[in-house]
Amino acid sequence: MKKRFVFLFAMWSACGYAQDAGAQKRIAVFNSCPTVECQLSEAIRIAEYYVETDHMDKAQEWLNYSKKLNQFQPKDSISFFINSLQSEAFYYMELYQFGLHEAEKGIERAKILKDSAYLSDAYFFKGINEIEMNQIGAAQQSLWKAQKYYPLRVKKHLRTLIAKAYIYNNIGQVKLRVKQLDSAIDYNTKAYGLARQHQNLRGIVNGEQTFGLIYAEKKNQDSARFYLSKSITSAEQYALQDVATLNCAYLMQTHLENPEKVNELYQKGLGIIAHHEVNNSYERYFYSIALEVFRKLGDQKQIMALQQKVIDVNKDTSNRANYYIQNITEQYMQNENKLLVSRINELDQQRNIAILQLVAAVCGFLVLLFVALFFRRKNKLQQSLLDQKNEISKDLHDDIGSELSSILINANLLLHHSDTNENQKTLIAKISDTSTEISQRLNAFIWSLSTENNSIRSFSEYIKHYASQLLERHANHIRIHRQCCLGRRQTAQRLFPQEPVFCDQGSAQQLGQARFGQANRSVDCRQ
Repeated sequence: MKKRFVFLFAMWSACGYAQDAGAQKRIAVFNSCPTVECQLSEAIRIAEYYVETDHMDKAQEWLNYSKKLNQFQPKDSISFFINSLQSEAFYYMELYQFGLHEAEKGIERAKILKDSAYLSDAYFFKGINEIEMNQIGAAQQSLWKAQKYYPLRVKKHLRTLIAKAYIYNNIGQVKLRVKQLDSAIDYNTKAYGLARQHQNLRGIVNGEQTFGLIYAEKKNQDSARFYLSKSITSAEQYALQDVATLNCAYLMQTHLENPEKVNELYQKGLGIIAHHEVNNSYERYFYSIALEVFRKLGDQKQIMALQQKVIDVNKDTSNRANYYIQNITEQYMQNENKLLVSRINELDQQRNIAILQLVAAVCGFLVLLFVALFFRRKNKLQQSLLDQKNEISKDLHDDIGSELSSILINANLLLHHSDTNENQKTLIAKISDTSTEISQRLNAFIWSLSTENNSIRSFSEYIKHYASQLLERHANHIRIHRQCCLGRRQTAQRLFPQEPVFCDQGSAQQLGQARFGQANRSVDCRQ
């Protein structure tokens, strides 16, 4: 792509356009650019060069190409330079409404970039286009904003930004239009001083021209002639032929009493137009002012010639305007199509994202449903196994319990039988106690298998029940250490309601030292 751009403009520069030395040098730099960014910068510089030299057709071609290059990797700063340069070009093409629109776009980009120099430049071009559209109040506001935002120091940029002298000069011209002549002189004095200080050639020429117009409005013809003549000399010295041509017409207005001088200035203006590139708007202003002067002098021959020239210039200007408007319309349609395609792509992307989100949600729901079903099935299997274990445990409990009951019954019968001696009773008592203990352990085992007993409350009730049964079989009393607090003593009384509870200073003895008869038990409250 980059090589194709270089080849395209190399062929263009070689095959059709008669360029001067300055343009050829800039195009050579453009053709040697290795990157699109370099080409874009040089294209903007070439377009600015053509604007300054009044080659608006070529300037617009390079501007259009800059816009195409900027579409690859658009940057706000580059876009601002294009808007600023396009606004200036439209101003010289007399397409003031389009120039105003480009300046407003430049203002928006300058606000995004937060650069006061850019903002001042954009407001300046907004103001001068509003002047030509006869929106004097709006123009004055825009130029004041350009003055307000102008920075103390202007950095070097890709495009030469407007100088402060131009801002003051145009404010002076606005004051001249509203007949505030003293204020106009003050602002133009500031502009002229800044232009001479910074060697701003066009600013110097414009300042001298504005002084001449102000003094002409004040009917001070000598001062008006002095400054207008000086402006012509400076314009010819600095090769600003468009300003020199227009100054000839302004100077003709100050020599109405001298027809020979008027004809001399008129011929001089015609000579400049014949031998130099003069902007159409300046040429039309020259003919229009000269026509008014010759009407006042009553020179019918010149009047007829000038009327035809004005018609020809207006026709050429109209054709150029139509050509530019057609190009602008085509660009607008292309941009609208691009915006439409971009919007369609954006909607397609949003739709794809929505579909993807829906698919992800459905997949997530299915996964969660599968996981829920899996765990539910697993829980059912575990519950089935647990139920089977409980059934088996209950069956074992019933069988073993019946057998143990039988053993206990037979043991009690033997214990109370008359033929049983003391040794046998002792053995029978041991058998009875062992059977009772096995029964209790079996009950504990069955109790632990039940899921209904998986709570602290059930466990505490089981402990109380077990302790009650244990103490019913033994005539025991519980001794509690004196260090037990009242709350723990009350707890012991609740656990062992049938046993006396004492507090003494004796050490704790292990519970269960005696299994029969009375046993002396001391329990630590903390246990």
